[in-house]
Amino acid sequence: MLRDDDQIGPGQALAVIGTFTLGLNAAVLPRLAARAGADAWLAFLAATLAGMAAALLLGAVTRRFPNQTFVEYGSSLLGPFLGRLVAGLLVLFWLLILSVAVRQFGDIVKLYLLQRTPLEVVLLSLLFVAGYAARGGIEPLARANQIALPAVMLPALATFLATLFSADWTRFLPVLDKGVAPLLRPTLDLAVQYAGLESLLVYGAFMDQPRAGTRVAFWAVLLTFLLGTATILGTIGNMGATETSRLLWPSLALLGAVQLPSLFLERVTGVILALWTALIAGATAVGLNLIGTTLARLSGQRGARIYIFPATLAVFLLAILPINVTQAMAWMRALVPFTAAVLWGLPILFLLLAGRRRGKSA
Repeated sequence: MLRDDDQIGPGQALAVIGTFTLGLNAAVLPRLAARAGADAWLAFLAATLAGMAAALLLGAVTRRFPNQTFVEYGSSLLGPFLGRLVAGLLVLFWLLILSVAVRQFGDIVKLYLLQRTPLEVVLLSLLFVAGYAARGGIEPLARANQIALPAVMLPALATFLATLFSADWTRFLPVLDKGVAPLLRPTLDLAVQYAGLESLLVYGAFMDQPRAGTRVAFWAVLLTFLLGTATILGTIGNMGATETSRLLWPSLALLGAVQLPSLFLERVTGVILALWTALIAGATAVGLNLIGTTLARLSGQRGARIYIFPATLAVFLLAILPINVTQAMAWMRALVPFTAAVLWGLPILFLLLAGRRRGKSA
């Protein structure tokens, strides 16, 4: 049974899922898109269509199993052993992608702001704040993100849109000069950057309007698409695909190199870093709560609080394990097939098994 204050509306669900999706992936989109060359925008558009398909599938699962997380209906459809195994693998998946996002945050902060601060201190500072927020439960976390997400999204979007004034649009020509085949891998790499949408498999159970799950997931995709398109067009339009693909953090390098209109602050990079810090803190809190909630459902506990500290510690240990952020990103590349299975394969499997069960009962 869910407590009354565990119920969240569609707007709050969007704030949670949108924050999680954007926080995990926003920093790497331009570099991944640049691998498609002049067709980067086209690869990201195709990836977004795949993200929309994932949103449709995940929303259908939420409607089919209202007030249940994937732990409950997964065990019912797959059997107790396989259901728990899938849940355990998803927890491991979330730990890994969250640790990579946290490590990216630590390396960026050290590079641009706190060069002499040990990486461990930077990571622990973020995880302490996020872990404390995650312990409050999903409803307070959703309300906080409902305020924070637009406060981060709107200035960041306006800033990157301003970089389009100086973009060289010939960098995106000719279209499909080398055909469609070179776009396939960049499109897949970009499509799995919609990881985070699968949190609907858990948070759909807390929605007071389960049928709104599809709409929530669609809007989360749209928010990522808007900010991602602005950063990709601005970065590649100003720096070129080759240079963008060589840089670890091309969007931040862009802000330091481009002359923005006079209405923007001079130290715009610092402002964007502050906004991104708020975003990644919110995403980390959502991820820790997501892991804690899943573990609580697996163990039959009422609340997720007792699992937040172990999850926080696990994320920290995984985040400092790679030698550098490049090795951490290699983890994400290795997880591409599993991410695709989570976003598209798992909801399809649930829907097929549910349909088969309904057919037998009929």
